[in-house]
Amino acid sequence: MGQSSNDVIPTTIHVSAALGVSERLIPALQHLSAVLERKAEETDSVVKTGRTHLMDAMPVRLSQELNAWRTQVEQGIARLNSVLDRLLAIAQGGTAVGSGINAHPRFGQKVATLLAEQTGLQFRPADSYFEALACQDTAVELSGQMRVVAVS
Repeated sequence: MGQSSNDVIPTTIHVSAALGVSERLIPALQHLSAVLERKAEETDSVVKTGRTHLMDAMPVRLSQELNAWRTQVEQGIARLNSVLDRLLAIAQGGTAVGSGINAHPRFGQKVATLLAEQTGLQFRPADSYFEALACQDTAVELSGQMRVVAVS
């Protein structure tokens, strides 16, 4: 059928990660950002003690602290959106080694088009099937960005 586990597995990693990020993680973070924004508005008049170097410092408004957290969440969303673009590049069509041997020349594009129609995400063939089969750099990058979001 013009496929190999060498292109199917990286493709499924990208598809499942892209769906999870776009359908669940980013919407959840957007909700968190909106809640933080509302709470900041509600608490703008509340003054609290700021902290620095594990010590009390200058007074700050609670809204300032909440808005800092909201900004961290928004930056996390931007990081995830940046990786999402690379997740949409799929290995399908590269077959066993990246050359596409034994597959129709338009097979990868057709798979990407059908995935895009079914998911609403703009999947496309990888710029280099050889690279897409040789590594999981984008999945590793996503893992790192998710770690940044978690630490924030």
